Amino acid sequence: MSQLISMPDPTPPTLKVNPLEQLCAAGLWKRGQPLHLHLGCGEQHFDNYINIDYPPSQHQVMKPKADAFANITEIEFPPQSVDEIRLHHVFEHFNRVTALAMLIRWHQWLKVGGVLHLETPDLMGSAQTLVSNSPFKIKMSVARHLAGDQADAWAYHVDHWFAERYQHTLKRLGFCNIQTRSWTRADHQISDVEVRAAKAGDVPLKTQLEAAEELLWNSTVSPAETSTHAVWVRQLHAFFQPVLHASTDSKLRILVLALDFRTWNDARYWSYPAPINIGMEEGLSANHVEYTTFPVRSIHEKPSLPSQSWLHHFTRLCADKSFDQVWFEVVHSHLDDMFLKLLPSLAPIRVGHAPESLEPDPQEFVNNPDPTRQRQANVAKLLSCATHVTVADEKDVDTLKARGFKNVMWWPATLPQGWVTQEIPPISSKPALFYGALYGERAAWLQDPDLKDYLVRPTHSPEFNSSYPQLFDALNRRADELLASGVEVTSAHLDRYLADLRHVRKECFSLWMKGLQEGIAVVNLPQFGKMYGGRVVEGMAAGRPVAAFEIPDRPRTRRLFKDGEQILLFSTRGQLLEHFKRIQSDPMFVRRVALKARNNLLRHHTQENRIRQCLEWIQTGTEPVFTDEEMLERSDPVPVEADSAGPPLLSPDILSSLPKSRLPLHEIHDFNQRARDEWVLQKSKTIPSGSLVLDVGAGTCPYRSLFSHCQYKTHDFKKFEGVKLDGTTNYGEIDYVSDIAAIPAPDQSFDCILCTEVLEHVPRPIDALREMSRLLKTGGHLFCTAPLGSGLHQLPFHYYGGYTPHFYQTFLAQFGMEIMEITPNGGFFKQLGQECARAASLLSEHPEFAGLDPQTLLKILADDLPRYFYEIDTKLVNVHFTVGFMLTARKRSPS
Repeated sequence: MSQLISMPDPTPPTLKVNPLEQLCAAGLWKRGQPLHLHLGCGEQHFDNYINIDYPPSQHQVMKPKADAFANITEIEFPPQSVDEIRLHHVFEHFNRVTALAMLIRWHQWLKVGGVLHLETPDLMGSAQTLVSNSPFKIKMSVARHLAGDQADAWAYHVDHWFAERYQHTLKRLGFCNIQTRSWTRADHQISDVEVRAAKAGDVPLKTQLEAAEELLWNSTVSPAETSTHAVWVRQLHAFFQPVLHASTDSKLRILVLALDFRTWNDARYWSYPAPINIGMEEGLSANHVEYTTFPVRSIHEKPSLPSQSWLHHFTRLCADKSFDQVWFEVVHSHLDDMFLKLLPSLAPIRVGHAPESLEPDPQEFVNNPDPTRQRQANVAKLLSCATHVTVADEKDVDTLKARGFKNVMWWPATLPQGWVTQEIPPISSKPALFYGALYGERAAWLQDPDLKDYLVRPTHSPEFNSSYPQLFDALNRRADELLASGVEVTSAHLDRYLADLRHVRKECFSLWMKGLQEGIAVVNLPQFGKMYGGRVVEGMAAGRPVAAFEIPDRPRTRRLFKDGEQILLFSTRGQLLEHFKRIQSDPMFVRRVALKARNNLLRHHTQENRIRQCLEWIQTGTEPVFTDEEMLERSDPVPVEADSAGPPLLSPDILSSLPKSRLPLHEIHDFNQRARDEWVLQKSKTIPSGSLVLDVGAGTCPYRSLFSHCQYKTHDFKKFEGVKLDGTTNYGEIDYVSDIAAIPAPDQSFDCILCTEVLEHVPRPIDALREMSRLLKTGGHLFCTAPLGSGLHQLPFHYYGGYTPHFYQTFLAQFGMEIMEITPNGGFFKQLGQECARAASLLSEHPEFAGLDPQTLLKILADDLPRYFYEIDTKLVNVHFTVGFMLTARKRSPS
């Protein structure tokens, strides 16, 4: 009989260089898994985190429970490698310079959307105790709390934080969704403050350092401390000296010939983020490009003399600069012959961008024959100077390659990430909006009697109600006067002009984006260009569903956004009318489409992402992908032995013989949420106008618009900080913040209570039912839904697996309620179809497990089987396995 030998635990690694490799080697983390760091863990060991602290030799009192040892100010994780960083009562040990340096470093480590979680003593709460009438012992406890226990060399608190300081600091350094919580412990009256924030996007190190320098100036006590501030700045830069030195030596240098127009009446059509415009600087900056912007004019706005353009002064103003690449627009930009001869010598790589279809629409020759011919001639001239070409029309890739251009990349429309709304704005009751010139058949669409009540074309875009168009025109008039004056144009002149241009362009674009939110949707009517224009992605970024004319003969363009889920395509007026009717009658549908489009935009169509793809394409020749489906198609299948392949999973004959639902696939996948939304919609119509309604556990308040005819109030405990129903981490406007079993409202306050998908998150659901009964007026209605079967979600606030009809029947009767209706949300087969789609989603992220033909398997799981099971569920219903029940109950009169 063998003996069991007790082996000692392995010694935690000491992290130095390559911490990811060290963690993998120690078996603490596997590549592909989320990475959560608990820094300065002390004696608190968190499961599912890598707990890191000083080694035991550095502790006199504390016995650290660490997975790995390190000085946390010295370790370096790769950029965008970490999902979460948390520190509890550690951050206050850093001085003001180190604290800012660490925030910048952690921001670099975090993935976009990654979370930073800090907890420190609260200076403001502590100050309130110190100036109160509390006993001397309490005040000394507070002083010790602020200063640290001082038992070790590191155990001194050297800086102090409070909610407002966290808010201001983290926002300036590029964090978003910043949430703070302050509290005072009743036992010792010591105060703490907690903050959670997410990484909004990549921010250049230079930009963060400039922000940190401003934050450090806030810590000075008088203007005389400039020398002190200078020392702090030097200390800050010392943290990043190797990175700054490396980036200075290796940064890519790009000359951007930014196209613009003299008057706002023309310039408004050339959007701020359009390639190649001033807004491209945001995407270049995020990709750590050292860019030089130089303004050029349109071919329709040539100066009377070449000397009266900015380009005439280029050689002198940029004499000390060298470039790796030049980027320029090839359709409308005017580059005179002298500059065209200079262009090949400026950089070995010259990227020309065509933002419109290179083959004009025949109607363009009818509407504007001379400008169209002039444009074609200009394209041919500028393309001859380009080594690489990016095009907005997918068909132009093949057209140019057939003409002998080797390097051609498709560039679908984008905009900078920072302009994408974080939250879907409230649904508007106004008609859909169309902005655009009335060429072709657009006027006929707008005048169609069936469409006119649903669609409007504002006479002016929103910025015309401000002074910025006049400022834009005045700015260019002054520039023209300067260029024509004959005085020596300096770099200071150019820098001032560009700074003013950036300001006006950004303000106008901000007003434009807000204006797009005024309508219930954004519409893109038939157009000459055979691509999605800027209006499409801008409408999505504004949080509005977009209805767009389907571009003919452009299959990749059609795949950019899923029809019916992320975009609403139409090719006839009847189809557009059907979209409008759906939009007007189904606010939850509007919200879902807007949300999914917004998320797809952030994933694939930000300017930061497109510029990165372009730079990689120039360097490696790798064609970018623009959809999840294209990513999957490019993944390599898992190699298997030749004789290991068995018969096909499901033959085409078997699949074709199955009955299948003909509903749009997204309606089948989302039946759970859609059926619940439709149920709430119908219930809301039964509540009389003016009724007082309470939405319990309202979260993001998705049903507010359904009860606009009522006095709609909301409740939530507001403690869950993760992603909620519509993809945001923020709550809606909450009227009552409390425990669900103790809502601060009088007895019999409400005519109706709504509670959807909440009870599984409540530790004491029976008490919650009792409380809702208390709040209901006699005869009032409770509309409640809860799952019977669901995966873990909104952790750690998920306490129960599901609720049966007998649960409601047993406990509601005890609280004076009678059940009017209990409706299952689908049966076993709908639930099974939902899980098949979930399996497809999970496997699409790991195609290496999807066998020889992952596309076929994923189509079966995501399309064929859900359609089959959805159809079967209409004929063979087994509600013992439903996803959940929807219940209506009424409060009885007292006996």
